[in-house]
Amino acid sequence: IKDGKALLITDKVIGKRPFNSNETEKATWEGSALRQYLNGEFLNGFGPEERAKIAPTKLRNARVASSGGKDTTDKVFLLSADEARKYFKNVVRSDSGVPEFKNEKEKNAWWKSRADRAALDSEGLIASWWLRTPASISRDYGTQEMYVIGLAADVDTSGISGTVEKGIRPALWLTLD
Repeated sequence: IKDGKALLITDKVIGKRPFNSNETEKATWEGSALRQYLNGEFLNGFGPEERAKIAPTKLRNARVASSGGKDTTDKVFLLSADEARKYFKNVVRSDSGVPEFKNEKEKNAWWKSRADRAALDSEGLIASWWLRTPASISRDYGTQEMYVIGLAADVDTSGISGTVEKGIRPALWLTLD
């Protein structure tokens, strides 16, 4: 909670989408298909009263390995790599040992309980999820790649092509009354 607002981020991956719709687009948050979706169709899924409580947020889209694009103002957004590190400490808690699991869902839930950045998808499996921070330009394909939170719940700085479907964990600042 900060300045009468609370940061909300989904606990789970709510779906999977590409960051960009094609490989010729430069993958920055400013021009991404995912930004358009979150601040269009997704945002419009809220009622008028709910939308009115969602605060516009100025986002700094910093240069990391390549240009982050221009700063933007959005109601719904993805976390940056720095924000993911700040809000999710990702301390993997050690126990006396790893138990035996009956199935993959049980194993994923156990790991999720030990890593703050890990997120489960609709099937109960750990899923990687997009960040708005650009990684680099792919040497193989000449396309921009983006940071994600990987399956090991770390910030994957090697980058993933923006046309691949990865998990979405929208974030927003909600005005408190």
